[in-house]
Amino acid sequence: MVKEESSSHIKTCFVFTAPNDLLSQAVATRQGTMAQPILSKLAERLRAEDFKVAQVQRGKPGDAALCDVKLRDFTLVAALGVTQSSGGIECSLLTWCLRPFWRHRRAGSVSEAWGDVCEVMHRILKQDLGVTALRRLTRDEAEAEWEQAATS
Repeated sequence: MVKEESSSHIKTCFVFTAPNDLLSQAVATRQGTMAQPILSKLAERLRAEDFKVAQVQRGKPGDAALCDVKLRDFTLVAALGVTQSSGGIECSLLTWCLRPFWRHRRAGSVSEAWGDVCEVMHRILKQDLGVTALRRLTRDEAEAEWEQAATS
């Protein structure tokens, strides 16, 4: 598989705070990670909108989860990392595009489809899961923010 280059204008990263009821569900399920139940809810909602979403897997390191969203000629990977704070669960959701090297699609069509899936994710996070402080960032914006947070 080839990692598809992210267009600089596509906002493929999400930063948000998950509501406390998702925290209590995560603790109650004892799945070993708070990220799994949150990403599982997002995956469930995407499936309800006819997306082909693979089973959510526990990620590494620590508190992370991964899943694939299969599209016609490529796959979007979603990775959720979480940290618990006094205000709730701070979450970073990253997406990236993978495609087999033998499948050639116009970059614009891949970017458009990727952006469409991210729009649906944004709507689900905001309306269905009730997250707060939801921000959608480009990969460059997210990396700059994480670098700044790491040096503070």
